[in-house]
Amino acid sequence: MTEQNRDLDALFARIEEEEARAGKAGSGSQDVVQAIADSDGLVLVDELLRDGHTKPAIAAALLPPGSDGRSKPRVKAGVIDGQRLLWLTSSGWASVGQQNRREAPPTSSRVQHRLAVPRFASWLEYKVVPKTQGAGIFWHAAIGNKSRELVETHKQTAWSMTRLNTNAEAIASHSQLLGGVYPDLIVVSNLPETIAVPEVGSMTRADFRSRFHGNMMPWIDLDGISTPETISAIEVELSAKSSPALDAKVRQHDAALSARWWHEVVWIVDDEEVVTRLRRSGVGSKPGHCLVDASDVGITNTPLGLFQSQWWPARTFSAQLPDE
Repeated sequence: MTEQNRDLDALFARIEEEEARAGKAGSGSQDVVQAIADSDGLVLVDELLRDGHTKPAIAAALLPPGSDGRSKPRVKAGVIDGQRLLWLTSSGWASVGQQNRREAPPTSSRVQHRLAVPRFASWLEYKVVPKTQGAGIFWHAAIGNKSRELVETHKQTAWSMTRLNTNAEAIASHSQLLGGVYPDLIVVSNLPETIAVPEVGSMTRADFRSRFHGNMMPWIDLDGISTPETISAIEVELSAKSSPALDAKVRQHDAALSARWWHEVVWIVDDEEVVTRLRRSGVGSKPGHCLVDASDVGITNTPLGLFQSQWWPARTFSAQLPDE
């Protein structure tokens, strides 16, 4: 056991003793469990504290909920790469109504991936939003359970289409979606009919999309007018996967694009091998898929230098550019 792990154990042991003496065992612990579930089952201790969860409540979440000796802990704790972490056990997932999910102990690569998601969300909130609201563009990022809820709704539609459709090609396409396609985030931008673009002037929504969303798959409503919303599935790929695994992931997103789950898939990368494998699957060249350098969206500090990011917010508001 590392010194960091011993420190973490000592911290929570001390908190548990204080809580027990105060007669507050279990107070607020289920809120902590729900917060971890909302972060896809893995969270930094510091994030919970920043969100207002108390140390006694966090410590109580680590204890079995019952005193009969048969109940199991809902949450486990550890330190990886210097980060203090909490993650849900199978019992923890069951306590928030997700009995089909299982404990996934964190690895170093998963921790780095977990840190990348809030970094991206922070870049969007502080670098992009303030500079686009004046033009009437508004943003929303769905992370963790919020994005899963959207996917689950689409899954029900895919299941219905598979059962009701007699077209073999349509059945095959929807069948790929029955297991769900779960991006790391889903970002929704809402565009007004007319957009004031600096150094360009006033642009219609359709002209804006044509100019800035070069790889976006068009989505036209029944009236033939561009829909205000642009839904972007965000995939953060920081470690190399096998070529078949990445290729299967791209094919699933192709099916999701065809089913209009979202308009585009944004692939954020910081590894040359990942770039090569994604390009082999058509990412960066076929409609609906954009390659983005992780340094442009605030996840890393060192640019890959292999390509120019294709997603317009990453190009226009790159984290590598100085703030005005």
